[in-house]
Order: sequence, then C-alpha cells, then structure tokens
Amino acid sequence: MSISEQIYSYQTTKGAFFGIDCYCRSYRLRLRGFFTQKEASVVLESLRLKILTGTFKLADLKRGTSTTSMSFDRLFKLTLANAGLKQSTVGNRLAQYQAQIEKVFGRRQISSISGREVDAFLTEKLGEISSGYVKALHHLFNFVFKAAYKRNLIETLPEYSSPKVRLKKKKIFLSMEECTALLKYGYAHPATFKPSITHLIHFCVLTGCRIGEILALEEPDIDVDNGLISISKRIYKGVIDTPKNDKKGTIPLHPELVAVFKRQVRINQEIRSTKNTDSNRLFLGSYYGTPLSRSQVYLKIKQLAAAVLGTSEGISAHCFRRSLSQHLIQQGLDINSVSGMLRNTSQVMLKSYSQLDLDKLQSDFSSLKLTGSINIQLDGYHGE
Repeated sequence: MSISEQIYSYQTTKGAFFGIDCYCRSYRLRLRGFFTQKEASVVLESLRLKILTGTFKLADLKRGTSTTSMSFDRLFKLTLANAGLKQSTVGNRLAQYQAQIEKVFGRRQISSISGREVDAFLTEKLGEISSGYVKALHHLFNFVFKAAYKRNLIETLPEYSSPKVRLKKKKIFLSMEECTALLKYGYAHPATFKPSITHLIHFCVLTGCRIGEILALEEPDIDVDNGLISISKRIYKGVIDTPKNDKKGTIPLHPELVAVFKRQVRINQEIRSTKNTDSNRLFLGSYYGTPLSRSQVYLKIKQLAAAVLGTSEGISAHCFRRSLSQHLIQQGLDINSVSGMLRNTSQVMLKSYSQLDLDKLQSDFSSLKLTGSINIQLDGYHGE
C-alpha cells in the first residue's frame, strides 16, 4: 500500500482535514486532524521509521502528534497563506505580527495562551502605540484563535477584551490666511525650508491631494496649457501604488500653482545636472537629488507650523486636504463638486461626481483667490 492510500481526507463542520489509517508490524496507526496531506505524510513516515528501528514509544506518539502542540507562529503563517487575501493585506498583517506579537507569542503553543495574557498584552500596547494599531493587533489575535478553534487546536476561544479606543484628537482646520502665512514664512526662509519642500506644501494646500499622491507626481502629470493635474498613482510604504481606493482622476490646476510648478521644474533641471539623477519626480531633494520622502515633509510641516502658528499639534499634510475642502464649501462650491475633486469614497458623492461637468468645476475653482500674492513676491526667484 502506498502512502497516499494510507492517508485519507474527511470533512467536519470546521473544515477539511486529513487522517492516517494503516498497519505497521503489530501497530495500527490511526491519527486524524492534519491540515494537509503533506503534513500527514511526514508524520506517518516518522512513525514508521521509529517502529521499524524499535525506538517507538506510545508516549512519543501522544506528545509528538498532538495538534495542540502547534505554535502561534506556525498557525498564523499557515492561516495567512491560505486565507485568500490580497498581497498588500498579507504584507500588512505579517508586518504587524512581526513588529509586535511574534517576540511575545510566536513560539508559544496555541493552547497555552490565555485570554488574560492577551488582555494584558493589548493594554500594555495601548500605552506604546496608537489605539488604531492596537485594534489591528486585536484583529490578528481573533484571526489566529478562530483558525485554531476551527481546526480543533483549542476547545474554546479565549476571552479577552477589545482595546479601549482613545478619544480621537480634534481635527484641525486651517483658514486660507493661515495656510498663506505658512507658505510665506517657508518661502522667506529658504535655508531652513528648501524651496522644493515649500513648493510641495503649496501643492498640498491648493490641490487637496493626499501626501502619497503629491510625492508620486511627475512633471508630465501637470498639464499647464489645459490647467489639469493627473492623479494616477501614490507612494505607499515607499513603493509606487494606485491611489487610495483606486480613485484615479484628473483635477483642476489652480492658476496660482502655475508659477510654483515652473520654478520647481527649473530647480529640478539644476538638481539633475549637478546630482546626476534622471528621476522624473516633480519634487526632488537638493542634497542627494532623490525624491522627497514622507518623513522629510512631515518634519518640515511640523517645524513650519510651530514657527508660524505657535503649535504643530494636529498639523499635517492631511490637514491641508481637510482645510481646502472646508474653504471651498464656504466659498460656495457645490459639496458634490468638492468631494469629486478630492476623490472621496462616499457612494452618494461618487454618484453625483460621475455626472459632474469638469469644465464647470475647473472654472469655479480657478476663479477663487486662495494664496494669491505669494506668486508676485517670488517672481524673481531662481531656485535654491
């Protein structure tokens, strides 16, 4: 009898499993609860070898093949690999697990982990990382324990609480006057705030794009003649990705950004000639000639806000997106038009935006005075 004939599959209410049923000398080997045929084959060959060499003991069988001996790490990775998730989701969950859970629970047997231990772990993490991240870890524990229960590795699901979410910080909205003050200060202090950085912030203020979309912009994405910006990609976790929720689109280029764009192109030409780089990215750093990063922009926005507003709390690139949205609605632009320009995901907004007249949006948006006078003040500017 071949090995495949000695291994059979069966179904339970918790899923499909494999079992062993065969004779070897005076022993009949009957074991169930294997996840894969390969796993059952490995165990079968190991047991047969012990029997044939006279080293087999019944205690070894009970200890060695017990399904409760599976580690948290092994079950997590096995379940993750077979969950049918998108590659990006798999990568996110694996990164969260390796960064926070693996060191504490990775080698532990699933059956030995109590709900009280998980509770204590999540409570401790609430003091170290964001509540949103802790909720993601809570989800990972649910993911693993439910898989363990489904595969009969544990008799009951451990009880532990969902982490208490901290009160969300109040969202900050800046007036266009405050945004203008930030930009004026940045342009007036080029030694501290390199023009590429301030130009990028200017684009954040007047496009409402997410920071990853701004960082991914290339010079050909800006159509000055037709007054349009093409949003087709973003930088996400350091790599090129599609925009959030796959919302590609074209948005108006405000006239006040034309001079900013042209100056940035001149800066890029100088950077490419001196730093020997061929990157087509719109916002290049002057020091190495590489594209600006999210962390660089984050720190400079905080520094700029502290210098001009007296505080950096709640000020980020996304703050400019919220602020522009509020300002445009206050200026009388239709809320559906604003939502369409920002490519939000509300189904009501998207339904309206699909019928939106882009020419009207472009006309309404372009006619607004936003940061205005900065361009006049910088007419003589020629780079860093």
